[in-house]
Amino acid sequence: MLNQQHMDILLRHHVIAQCFAHIQTLGRRRNQRQYLRRNQAIMNHHFGPLKAVERPQGH
Repeated sequence: MLNQQHMDILLRHHVIAQCFAHIQTLGRRRNQRQYLRRNQAIMNHHFGPLKAVERPQGH
């Protein structure tokens, strides 16, 4: 059986964790938006005739 001090520590940790739980979620969303922006820049990259000229002939 846990004594009162141990229970207080466990409960305090749980309450603090709940208070800050949303911060990690917001950080993930921000990182996800940055990741999507990086990928979008690659997806919107246009390859023009220059890329065809740079390829070796016969390959």
